[in-house]
Amino acid sequence: MKRRMISSILAGILVMQLICTGCSTKTGSQEAADNAAPAATASPTEAAPSESAATVTPTEAAPSESTDTDSTEEATGQDTKFTEAEQAVYAQAETGEGIINTFIGEKFCDHKVTDEESAMDCVNEVLDRIGGDETTKFVFESMTPNETGMKIVTLSQRAGQVLAYGAVVKLILNKDDEPIGLVSSIMPNVDIRDVSEWAVDDKEAEKIVSDQLKENGSTDKLVENATEQAIIPNPLSQGHYICVWVVYTFRMNKDKDDQAYEAHYVTAEGEYMYSIPVAEPGDAEAAGGQSAKSSFDFDSYEPDEITVTVELKEGKKEVTVPVLKDSKTGKTYLADAKRKILCADQAPFFYNDYEIVPSEVDGEVDICDSSAYYNMIRVWDYYDSKGWTGPDGEGTPTLCLLNYIDAEGKPEMNACYVTKLQGYQVFAWTRAANFGGCIDVVGHEYTHCVTTRTMTYNLYLNDPGAINEGYSDIMGNLIEMQMEGEDEEGAWLIAEDAGKPFRNMADPHEYAQPAFAWDTYYAPQPKVATGMNDKGGVHINNSLLSLVSYRLHQAGMSARDQAYYWLNTAIVISPQSDYPMMAEILPWVMRELGYEEYVDPLKAAIEEMKFTVTESTGEIPEGCGVLTFDFAPVKELSDAGRTAVQFYKAPEADPFKRVISWAVPGTTAAEANLPAGDYYVLAGVLGEDGTIKKFATLGKDGWILVDDYRNSEEIKAKGITVTVKEGEKTEVPNEGFKEASEKLFKVIEEIEASLE
Repeated sequence: MKRRMISSILAGILVMQLICTGCSTKTGSQEAADNAAPAATASPTEAAPSESAATVTPTEAAPSESTDTDSTEEATGQDTKFTEAEQAVYAQAETGEGIINTFIGEKFCDHKVTDEESAMDCVNEVLDRIGGDETTKFVFESMTPNETGMKIVTLSQRAGQVLAYGAVVKLILNKDDEPIGLVSSIMPNVDIRDVSEWAVDDKEAEKIVSDQLKENGSTDKLVENATEQAIIPNPLSQGHYICVWVVYTFRMNKDKDDQAYEAHYVTAEGEYMYSIPVAEPGDAEAAGGQSAKSSFDFDSYEPDEITVTVELKEGKKEVTVPVLKDSKTGKTYLADAKRKILCADQAPFFYNDYEIVPSEVDGEVDICDSSAYYNMIRVWDYYDSKGWTGPDGEGTPTLCLLNYIDAEGKPEMNACYVTKLQGYQVFAWTRAANFGGCIDVVGHEYTHCVTTRTMTYNLYLNDPGAINEGYSDIMGNLIEMQMEGEDEEGAWLIAEDAGKPFRNMADPHEYAQPAFAWDTYYAPQPKVATGMNDKGGVHINNSLLSLVSYRLHQAGMSARDQAYYWLNTAIVISPQSDYPMMAEILPWVMRELGYEEYVDPLKAAIEEMKFTVTESTGEIPEGCGVLTFDFAPVKELSDAGRTAVQFYKAPEADPFKRVISWAVPGTTAAEANLPAGDYYVLAGVLGEDGTIKKFATLGKDGWILVDDYRNSEEIKAKGITVTVKEGEKTEVPNEGFKEASEKLFKVIEEIEASLE
């Protein structure tokens, strides 16, 4: 199979939720993904989600409902002080165009909400309080109940008839259908641009698509009178939206099970973006960049079982897993008709236009593959027992991509939830490490899909992205504890069953994560969130949320009750909720669910993690010094979020514990608070298309290129150390880095050329 670079749109999707790393690998606590497009937007699961009747419930009865509220609790946001009896409204800086987050933790509407019309009336009564204006329109999406009778009504913002992703209002109702709270993230002044202002009209957009088809040698035909306008997440500028023409073509050479049509996206400026298969022109899937249908017919195969060897916490053992047999060919596939889980080869799907090559059972199954498949079944069943069927709660088929490799054919030491593609919720699993044998890792990835659905959409960068990662760590860990025991050794570590953990939820500092906002290792918001800066530290600052879970555990809250609590908060929060907003929402939900005894420990934890502290005091933490690196010689790259510096503690140079930093808005200098000691320093650049990053290390004779910035031995062999002194700032020399960066780009270009 000829390898080629992963498409930019899929690369953008993949950055969404990569989890881990190791020696000669990526470090999950420090970086979202390698080979991922910069500032790409993670695709939502649906353009217009259908009404959901999924009920999230614990295995045992939840506490009785409580409507007690504390009207005097105070919190501080960015230049804003508010009480819980008032709405907490403030603009979300740098994470959207005019996004306004709002929380109302009180009864704010006199009438009950029982249907779509009454929900709209309720929101319109407080539209001015939540930052809305005359352009702000909503459509009813879903009503999700929990076991206590509480309901969450989700309304999505529309621009004309087009959905604005990430802009929602959630009404929280008590068991009597009375509104008792509201959470929202909406965009004022959002509307479809006047067509007369667009650089191209619909006919010109169609010609652009026709020219693209000719260039590709395609014989597909345009569908007449179907071209339409839309607002979609901008894949090149995360957190922003882009006006596009959607042009449809009929797929002349479609296979039997493929979609009959293709949706092509052309920007208002006339740039062809990409295309996806869809069921029909105007299909709701098209607006969100999603195809609609699974190509594998689970019902046409004969169900059977086989025995495979898996490696779990308790070691290797034999288990029975479902398979499907083709009576015509005699082939057996690693697939489950009951749960609609299909295993397939990762490389063809990623690098050959989403080609699905089902995994055949031919002799012994690779132990990493069997472990991932078996644990996916276990986690699927766990969520199903809570009333959540399938990864998205809607029974959508699951595609497990096995033998995860990069575009060069090298094993990826990683696991990830990809997104919804080709009618599947897609996950990828490596053979380079047995992450699939770790129930906490499998639970982590599965939960990414759950929260993407419950949040309606997730802005995967900065605080919202870190909170998303925090939820996955928390739920993965709680699932593990419920299955294997709460007092199990290493229960609060992530991926310990794979041989070496990479995060410690009870002690974030062990793996270079902060214990509170602006603590040592804290990741400040970058100028532009890219794969180079971990999308603004989503795998770094997630520790603030996961440490709250550990504090609740210390206060005596069981894993079962915590799982129930966190799943309910995930339903309540909006796509763009940040840490200051979480400081208000979390205690409120705890009270409403009836867990009064844990409200005070929760508030104490939130205060300890400093959720509401939005600016650094500039103080150097005790026992630490500061290392700085100025990217002024490559300012243009720094301003675009395409540079980063990494610090490895000597003498180990352990990539699991490296610290990453970048320039923040208004500066070209990256700095990091580090415990006193000696460090190796690597500075690097991201390729123009955002798919490849390369680094150089500070050596005796200046900056030296490294082949693999995750290889401890290479770093120690080529690099020299810089000493961090307690209470002092030390500047790392940047002389010669510009020249080194030019060499790095030549290497990137050579790699890209070899992959074309």
